[in-house]
Amino acid sequence: MLKNEYGNTLRVNAGFNLTSNINTLYLDSPLTSTGDLVITPADGLLVGSINIVTEVGTFLAGEYVEYVLLQGDIPYSGEWNARLVTQDTGADTCKITELPLSFVVGS
Repeated sequence: MLKNEYGNTLRVNAGFNLTSNINTLYLDSPLTSTGDLVITPADGLLVGSINIVTEVGTFLAGEYVEYVLLQGDIPYSGEWNARLVTQDTGADTCKITELPLSFVVGS
């Protein structure tokens, strides 16, 4: 991926059921770690609805989120950090799981 590139789909695999959860994806640029971009379902963050085969393995339906990058979402090159925060709303007590990952953006 290159800086300022858009239209690509960013996918994060949780490996457990996300369908009834509240899911938020945070993207932190190389310049900060404070959540440059906060992506919610209102912004287009979706729980994957089909099994897909990726470079890192098979992502099962309902166990990953995906977001199509928009123009201006990735304005810097370098190592970006992403965190998927998912809140289980079906339990008596809320369980929040944070899944960190990183990806590199070229110039």
